[in-house]
Amino acid sequence: MRLVRQGCSICFKRPPTLLLPTVHINERLILYTDSGNIRMASSTQNESFLATRTLLFTSRTSGIQAPRQQFNVGPRRSVLQSNSGDSDTDWSIASSELLSQTWTIWGVSPLFGFDKDNEIKLKLYAKKLREEIANNLTQENVTYEAKFTIIPNFSPNVINPFALKVEVNAKSVENPDVEKSIYKGIFMSWISGFDETNIRNSVTLPLLLCRGTQSGTRAVHIIIGHMFDCMIVALDASQDDLLWLLPIILTPASDEEETSKSSEVSLEYRIPGLPLTDTINVKFLLSTLVTIWKSVYEKRINELEIEADLIVYTEDVDKFHKILHSHMLSVAGLQLGLCSLHKISMKSLTITDNRMKIMSSETMNRVLSFLQESALEHLYPLHLNTPSRSTNSIAE
Repeated sequence: MRLVRQGCSICFKRPPTLLLPTVHINERLILYTDSGNIRMASSTQNESFLATRTLLFTSRTSGIQAPRQQFNVGPRRSVLQSNSGDSDTDWSIASSELLSQTWTIWGVSPLFGFDKDNEIKLKLYAKKLREEIANNLTQENVTYEAKFTIIPNFSPNVINPFALKVEVNAKSVENPDVEKSIYKGIFMSWISGFDETNIRNSVTLPLLLCRGTQSGTRAVHIIIGHMFDCMIVALDASQDDLLWLLPIILTPASDEEETSKSSEVSLEYRIPGLPLTDTINVKFLLSTLVTIWKSVYEKRINELEIEADLIVYTEDVDKFHKILHSHMLSVAGLQLGLCSLHKISMKSLTITDNRMKIMSSETMNRVLSFLQESALEHLYPLHLNTPSRSTNSIAE
């Protein structure tokens, strides 16, 4: 069955009992948009997501935290710098470790008693972790190996530029030549949000990206928490986080940054009162979103000089998403109402809940900077020194 109304084509896989311009129960509504033309189609495809939301601790108190007011994207580059690739920061090491893989996102409080400069102690940490893993994961005929590795010059943080990589592998006694990774985690401090040297006898690596089995991840985090008297918290990307991340990624790093005309951006919304599998998926051309965001942000860009920092403000983010919602309503009759954004999928990034996959170095830098701010707000509220959140209005 097909209904065509004012340039909007709605295709149903089977005849519905009630024709409405919203999602049908137990179906997925997909909306595509390009150059003002929108097409919606329903399907019954479901997605299952790995549940990795073990929340060990959070210091964030609901109702107290002020809303985000701004985010510093970074220095604006000239066209020549952008084309030549010249930059004060080399992200090649981080890129080789992080890009093109799916990670879960965690925040980490200070690691007390951790000595990164002593190779013998690093081996002792690995030995302790291996022994505790063997005691906690009771699998017969399986042996474990653990490794602590310091990666120098990993991040642009001038205070703590290194990262800590923790790996745990399992081997079957019957087939010792085959290793299976049950945990790989990279602890890092991507940006400096406060004086990280003022917490005595500790190392500050507030952001953790890890991958592995659920049982392995849970066991490693509990053991490391006991070893270094730290807390590891799952960082779920909230709707507010995603609303900010989209324009942050769309902000051009230079005046003439190229955008793929065929690349798409998918925004997935959850519907209140319905199962998590019932979602609304809205697809835009990336170039269309960049054009809309530039029209909102153009005044601020014009006010900046070449080397000035690009700062995204809350009023611009709100205006950008209001334009998107108005466009969906006027063209397709789709009113999101209380629906909440829970997933962003694009060529350079896919993120939902506390899982993400990054495909480009520039996007990696922006997303990790944003996520570290979130980790600091969760676990370092007394030490945080950032203008991103304020109880006062920007206009004031």
